Amino acid sequence: MTLESLYERIRDSSLRLTKGKLAVLECLYHQHASLTAQEIFDRVSTQSDLESLDLVTVYRTLEALTKIGVVEQVEHSVKGRKFQIAGRSHSHTVHCIVCGVDVEMKECLLESIEQKIEAQTGFRALRHTVNFYGECALCISSEHEA
Repeated sequence: MTLESLYERIRDSSLRLTKGKLAVLECLYHQHASLTAQEIFDRVSTQSDLESLDLVTVYRTLEALTKIGVVEQVEHSVKGRKFQIAGRSHSHTVHCIVCGVDVEMKECLLESIEQKIEAQTGFRALRHTVNFYGECALCISSEHEA
């Protein structure tokens, strides 16, 4: 999906294509991981032509873009709601309980499980959320050094 096709979808809806919407959309488009509204705000609010953009506007923009299917919401167990461009393959995050770092896994390892669920039950999963908690390599290595 191209950025231009996303602009088209916004134009085809009843939404106006404002500087704020463009900034939020472009931020998500160029980021290959899901982001919280605060993370999006932190990235786009530094742009000089968006000084009037506030966090409430980012939330409203995300809600509007989600409603028309351009953006989708992803639940994150620690950071809450995160957002990404709709239709992109998703990934899972592992969260370090010691230092708080999140590491995105590059692929979903659960597709074969979804296929087994469908074969055994006839239930087709449309999406899933899985949370992994543990210790990152840096925290593990610092434990061994202490």
